[in-house]
Amino acid sequence: MHLIQASGSVTDQAGNHALTFGAAYYHVWMYTNWAGDDMGFNKEATWNPETGAGGNTLASLLIGLPNYADRQLGNSGVNLNSDVMGAFAQDTWKMHHHLTVNYGIRWDYTRPVGEDNNRFSGFDIHTGKWYIAKSHADAPSALPADVVKLDRNQITKSTYTNISPRLGLSWSVRPSTVINAGAGVTFDNWSGAMQAAQNARGGWPAGASQGVSDLNIAGVTSNATAQNPFGSLTNDMSKITTPFSTSTGGSFLDTEWKNPYSWQWNLLVQQQFGKWGLAKVSYVGSSTARVAIQIPQNRYATLGDSSTKPFSGMGQFNTIQSRGHVNYNALQAQYQKSMQGLTFNSAFTWSKNIGVGCSDFWESCNIQNPYDLRSNRSVDSVDVPFVITASAVYQLPFGKGKAFANEGFTSKVVGGWKVNGMLQARSGTVFTPGINQDRAVVGTSSMQRPNVSGSTKGPRTINEWFNTSAYSLPTINTYGNAGRNSLRGPRYTNMDFSLFREFKFLKNYSAEFRAESFNVFNHPNLSNPDSTLEDSNFGKITGTTGSPRRLQFAGTFRF
Repeated sequence: MHLIQASGSVTDQAGNHALTFGAAYYHVWMYTNWAGDDMGFNKEATWNPETGAGGNTLASLLIGLPNYADRQLGNSGVNLNSDVMGAFAQDTWKMHHHLTVNYGIRWDYTRPVGEDNNRFSGFDIHTGKWYIAKSHADAPSALPADVVKLDRNQITKSTYTNISPRLGLSWSVRPSTVINAGAGVTFDNWSGAMQAAQNARGGWPAGASQGVSDLNIAGVTSNATAQNPFGSLTNDMSKITTPFSTSTGGSFLDTEWKNPYSWQWNLLVQQQFGKWGLAKVSYVGSSTARVAIQIPQNRYATLGDSSTKPFSGMGQFNTIQSRGHVNYNALQAQYQKSMQGLTFNSAFTWSKNIGVGCSDFWESCNIQNPYDLRSNRSVDSVDVPFVITASAVYQLPFGKGKAFANEGFTSKVVGGWKVNGMLQARSGTVFTPGINQDRAVVGTSSMQRPNVSGSTKGPRTINEWFNTSAYSLPTINTYGNAGRNSLRGPRYTNMDFSLFREFKFLKNYSAEFRAESFNVFNHPNLSNPDSTLEDSNFGKITGTTGSPRRLQFAGTFRF
């Protein structure tokens, strides 16, 4: 990636107003390529199709019966480029010696991401046609049916209304008490745009993505082998004269995609308790709209009825659309204390993060029913309600000027040592119960969930973390009612410790020795349990996360 930037600002002090005006321009260029073959195996190929019991993933691998396969044909490399520019104006107004108000406004513009050879293409769910960029380098002289050229070389359209107001204040209630508050809008002008554009590369006529899934599952697809999982699908690009002549799986960028924006607000109260330390308590919230989510497409509109597939010439695929919404609310508290060789810091967060499918970028979406996104609303994968961190650095009371061993040779040996400890503790992460069968009969088993009845609370042992008997397969032609991210795994706890000292000699030389232990108590942090209903380990925890206790010694020489 290459980045060229130019920015500047000017500030003018006008009485009790500090006015600032500025602007910035960025040009970014990035080459990206993804091409490769992928194949996966699971136990369904070797289980008893009548009972759904037995089966072994390794056995499926050894006899060459895959569950899915993907490959990329042709040219999937692209040279992406974009321009980001913005301007702002703000005023810091000192209304009173106890009150300062900051307000301003910002305008940003992100030019839709382009490609040096305009090799962009994809499927437009709004028109039901395949689109290619206006000047696509590989475009044929005559376009086949249901393929159109856009009126531009970028997939998305320009947005000129990304305006961000900001407001903040700082009020010194008294010397020991300060209240800060703020609110504003922030646009994602960078990562989302570049990431989304990558999904418009590598498609026909530059290349083709081929994917087959649900192989070797009784009642769906059978007799696919590892030697040729794609069956009669050709891998010769010269024979692929239309995007609809081969599997068109993968992810496409929606032509109506827009960059996300977030309303953010906070209120902070800071209190100094003299020798007892400093405490901060705050409320932090945000509401993010136009979030990019990966939505599965071309599933049967009526469960079990293949004739209701919206696009008859297409297989299953995904689109990156700006239809997501995320809310975050948190209570945050901090405490800091310093005294006679001891520095202590601690923080506590109680939060909730809610969305409809994705917690970061769209690849992690878990949408069961694309026709009812609201039913997918739940806590996101990054939701961790309680987080506690604490750290302390303590200079041991030994050596010259200290309470103990402050004279002679002993003072030189045991003096100057410091210890450091850090504690991390948090709630477990959420996960989604799933099934490996197309019970809804929509053409794929991807993202389908089981039914749940009664309480899911279990004994929380490694052999049964949640109540596995509460789950069952949905009846045919129905979606399961288990919620996305409706289960939570074991909590995480870790303690690190270090002992260190700096040795000074001559005039400008020093050395530091450190002895460090990570996970000093060797506390096992359990991973989330198996969440697939048909698995023999369903509900069982079979692994750990993080590392066992590690010891290391380090030295630094300074001159």
